[in-house]
Amino acid sequence: MKRELQTRQLLDGEEQIRRLREMFVQSPNFSALLQGPEHQFVLTNPAYQQLIGHRSVIGLTVREAVPEAERQGFTDLLDSVFATGEAFVGKDVQIVLQRSAEGPPETRYLDFVYQPIKDAAGNVTAIFVEGADITERHNSEEALRASEARLRQLNGDLERQVIERAQARSLTWKLSPDLLGALNSKGYFETANPAWESVLGWTEAEVVSMSIFDLLHPDDLEHTRAGFELTQVGQPALRFVNRYRCKDGGYRWISWIGIPEEGYVYCTGRDITAEREAQIELAADQEALRHSQQM
Repeated sequence: MKRELQTRQLLDGEEQIRRLREMFVQSPNFSALLQGPEHQFVLTNPAYQQLIGHRSVIGLTVREAVPEAERQGFTDLLDSVFATGEAFVGKDVQIVLQRSAEGPPETRYLDFVYQPIKDAAGNVTAIFVEGADITERHNSEEALRASEARLRQLNGDLERQVIERAQARSLTWKLSPDLLGALNSKGYFETANPAWESVLGWTEAEVVSMSIFDLLHPDDLEHTRAGFELTQVGQPALRFVNRYRCKDGGYRWISWIGIPEEGYVYCTGRDITAEREAQIELAADQEALRHSQQM
């Protein structure tokens, strides 16, 4: 009976070892067992072999089998883990490997752990290496970051263009010799540029406080009211001429362009007083000439 129990325990132990070996072989993560202070390869799984380019490494040290790993400081990490007995965890670590004799070196990115294995006395005897090749994920994240950076740059360029255009519009608003403003549905300019003061003498505050019909020449009230009503049903006003009262009591002839949009009429008014007076003077001269000819 005792012998049968021992036999069963032995078989159970062998079965557990077999299952562990199967798990080790089938694991999608790369694994290797490094023995002693020289880090001699004792065991590797297929994923590890694929990572290093299917080299024959069993019985060799890391320095002998993967010399590029030593040049990049990985054997120093192994030495530290073996000396201190403290595990090392690496996240998104870059390594350049010569995975084929003909091809160029390849850059891979790894998440891995160097786990020390200790004997009953607490001395480190080996290091278990386990990790995942995350190169594809790393490259995808890098591409995403690059795309986001390009998007931020495009947004920055767009924002800069908007600011530049706004500044250009602001400069145009301030320096334009024409009257500019947004006329609401009640006949009040809600905004007025500095040209109102330079042409008519009214400040912006004074302009927005008065209806346009308070500023018009009495003879221009009716046709201006008719034109204003047309803009309220979406019809633009093009070269619409009337006379606006100056602050000093005089009048200036203004030729308007008004474009209705979203409840406002956006207006540009040009002072044509000189041209209009020249036309009136010319008409008077022509009338005088005809009169003299009749006489």
